[in-house]
Amino acid sequence: MMILFPRIGVKYLYQRERSIPPKTFSQWLGRVAALIVSLLFSYLTVTPAYGQEPVGLGEVTPLKIGDTIPEELWDLEIPVLSHNGNKSTLTLRDYSDGVIILDFWGTWCSNCISEFPKLFDLQDKFAEEKILLLPVAKQKEEIITRVMETTIIKDILNFQTANDNGYLFDLFPAQGYPHVVIIKGKSVFAITNSKSINDQTVGELISGKVGYIPTKRDTRDLISKSLLIPRFLDIRQDHPIYYSTLMRQQDGLNPRIVFDRTTERTRWLIPNYNLWFIYELAWGYKEDERIFEISNFPNRRIVLTNNPALHFDQRESQGYSNADSDEFLRSHNYTYDLWMPPSLTKEDARKKLTQDVDCYLGVTTAVKTINMPCYVLKETETDVAKNHEIVEEMRTDRLIRYLNSPTFGLPPIVTDISSYNAPKVELEKKYYSFEELNNALHSYNLKIVRESRLIEMFVVKDTKFTTAVDVNALELTHYGFINKSKL
Repeated sequence: MMILFPRIGVKYLYQRERSIPPKTFSQWLGRVAALIVSLLFSYLTVTPAYGQEPVGLGEVTPLKIGDTIPEELWDLEIPVLSHNGNKSTLTLRDYSDGVIILDFWGTWCSNCISEFPKLFDLQDKFAEEKILLLPVAKQKEEIITRVMETTIIKDILNFQTANDNGYLFDLFPAQGYPHVVIIKGKSVFAITNSKSINDQTVGELISGKVGYIPTKRDTRDLISKSLLIPRFLDIRQDHPIYYSTLMRQQDGLNPRIVFDRTTERTRWLIPNYNLWFIYELAWGYKEDERIFEISNFPNRRIVLTNNPALHFDQRESQGYSNADSDEFLRSHNYTYDLWMPPSLTKEDARKKLTQDVDCYLGVTTAVKTINMPCYVLKETETDVAKNHEIVEEMRTDRLIRYLNSPTFGLPPIVTDISSYNAPKVELEKKYYSFEELNNALHSYNLKIVRESRLIEMFVVKDTKFTTAVDVNALELTHYGFINKSKL
């Protein structure tokens, strides 16, 4: 067994033995043996404080599907955080003859957090069964607590999360999250992502059936591997060297974009995103702040197609049953994979992506400057905002982004205000009429007026649509502005 000493211990031993030389070799050896025994005893018996690294578990070997769970994990006291700063511990031993689902996450992972309502609904539904569904984080306690208080987690009354010291993350390493580990029969039964955890999956796990659970693939598994594979196994075939392909949702892949350039090729993989986000990447939003977020703001899109719902439905899956949600994502999420020569640039890749998606949909897309009816945000001359306690101020750009959120169902909102130094605007989540929004903004020394402004709009048109855009014939929906005749 290898024992790793702290550096200070080795240095101390070396200096002490040099300053007081032993009279005989046996005396020197005895001192060394005594110190080793003392350090080893301390190493094996120290009990970690809450959230600190447990000592004595030895070197950690990552587990894969089919591996037996190490005995020390069953009795490890795992720190758990819940609402109101409550702390407790649990052990997996209590569920060793049932099903354990560990959902590894980070506070920065919005995809992880969005799945928690479903996860804890399942915990409630199967409360009478021997099952544990447990998120596992590895961050400072105050950061986790803050996220629990400021996101949708605050509405999950039975929410709890393990706050790992690193041992669980070392046992089940991942390159991307969500990362779900299923333990059943005292071994690793599956490693998947949170989209695969639903009523059917949990029910089959409890009943002992072997259902469909796609194995999660990390980014490192995909960088050098094509999603297209040789089909004829009886003959030698080269792997593809230049191609682009658009596919439906690919099970087991987390939505994590890969852009990788080598001396042989450039690879751009965009897995499991809706078409609006894919178009956003194609038009370069992430590199050019002038390009607005197509995926987030329906009021900056014009969709002139015969059936917008066919491809462009962007409804949130929350509120649907698990089965409906899975089917919805499967029919509206896409994966794009592009392999091209290394001489081509990112701009070349964007153009290729746009051409491919346009061709598949039978549309043309463009960013156009159009004279659109807008709400223009202005400051009032009154001083009613002083009634608000200024807890947090809001910059103008954030305020405009907030008001353009699809939550409020408003037409494009623009402003000439250069700076805004007033309390953070917080509105009830609902659709607002012009009058209702003005009333809500009044207490912040703000108002809106109706004006037409030249603004950039993302326009999607059927290839057969050749007439100019008539803004008077448009109606705002969650797809974007569409022809009133299509409602």
